[in-house]
Amino acid sequence: MGPKYCVRFINSAPKPSDVLVAATSGTVRADSPPRHTSGQNRQVIRSRFGCEECRNRRVKCDEKFPVCLRCQRRGTFCHPKARPVGWRTEIPWLANPGLNPWKTRPNARLLQFWMEVTSNILTMSPDHNPLSFPLIPLLAESPSLLHAVQSVSAGYDVFFQQSSLDLCLRERGLALELLRKDLQEHTAGSPISPASVLSIFVLGISAPWIETSPHTYGQEHLVAGRIALKELLNNEKTRLDSITTFLLGWYLHWDMACSLVASVDGLLPLDPPELSLAFQYIHSSFHPIVGFSAGLFYVLSRLGHYCRQVYEHSQQRDEVLEIAFYQQLISWQPMCQEQDHVCMNDSFKYHGLITLGRVCGPVGMTSINKTKAPELIFKVQAEAQLREYTLKCLDAIFGVPLESACINYQAIPLLTAGSELTASDMATRERVIELFKALFSRNRLQVNIWAIELLEEIWVLRDLGIAMSWMELQTQKQWVLQFG
Repeated sequence: MGPKYCVRFINSAPKPSDVLVAATSGTVRADSPPRHTSGQNRQVIRSRFGCEECRNRRVKCDEKFPVCLRCQRRGTFCHPKARPVGWRTEIPWLANPGLNPWKTRPNARLLQFWMEVTSNILTMSPDHNPLSFPLIPLLAESPSLLHAVQSVSAGYDVFFQQSSLDLCLRERGLALELLRKDLQEHTAGSPISPASVLSIFVLGISAPWIETSPHTYGQEHLVAGRIALKELLNNEKTRLDSITTFLLGWYLHWDMACSLVASVDGLLPLDPPELSLAFQYIHSSFHPIVGFSAGLFYVLSRLGHYCRQVYEHSQQRDEVLEIAFYQQLISWQPMCQEQDHVCMNDSFKYHGLITLGRVCGPVGMTSINKTKAPELIFKVQAEAQLREYTLKCLDAIFGVPLESACINYQAIPLLTAGSELTASDMATRERVIELFKALFSRNRLQVNIWAIELLEEIWVLRDLGIAMSWMELQTQKQWVLQFG
């Protein structure tokens, strides 16, 4: 018989949909509803999720997530307590691994925290998250993966603050050591394990999260992840496995997020035959990490690689390819009807158009006749076109509610569109900063704070008449902003 689960709901009766999602086996019980009393018997309701700033100031927090009203008024970063999902799964054998054959003893607190909270920053669908409870069988058999997720959980718990990362770094060190052993066994002839590839991904994605400065994007893990994924795709037993499909979408998003920040010498090309063919499998269906955006992210990954090449080697231009990018983006239509996902797709679409126009020039802008327009007029028209894309991008971003899981994906287009704002957009600039602060409160990643610093420098330059992309400025500063 499989492991037993006991699902309890937090401060409310269970919803039927929640039961179907969470309780595939075992017993379900609802917490007792709060008692309603009056007069002197009334219990004082204490804040359960008050933010750190309000607790330090000894003031009542309204617990608005991800940024409380007091922090909004103060203009400070909000450090709220993590919100668990609406249900919790109690797994007795987490506290007593002797009840189940774990290869290494898990840290019950960190692992439960990963299942209920931390893993949700990596998905568009917290209710159907393969990195949460469905991951338990792989964690039980793979010590490297177990320590990798416990490392991220320990870091997330303390907002990845350098002074509090001891446990995070210890867990990460164990994960790396065990992963090294797994890969040595693989080089000795055993097939690579999907759990080992997942360990590479978890450690690679989180590598920049524990850094003190924005100078790394986990290049070694990204390259290793790509090679390992290729092996899974070339193996008949793992090619169509659900884990391989999941890793494929994850890699696509990871590569897209790195394409504008990594040197062209640091990344492998995205379109070898085995990957191009495999991407077709996730193009038309929902994926927990890329949603319905696999096709769009594929275009943006290739565009990012190309724009980075143009920036580093300006003589290597391909106008036919640039026009193809423009046509693919301008004609892109979302494959779903949910408003959050539609807005997210639109924001990335305009992020691509802005990037193409700012880095490569207004190639493909059919509303502008370059051969007939004088250079000055042409430049003004091109800037007007970028302005239109910027406003549409921001409209789409601001259309995603803060409570939506899609908001975690908005940092890249927010930075791209925000960097185009002018001195006449002071209110919108403030709104962009507020949203980056809210993103930090949700996913706790320092990159959001670095993005604010970069934007403030870009705006100073823009107000002086110097327009450049955030990719150019961050490269000049020798920064690497990794939002993957």
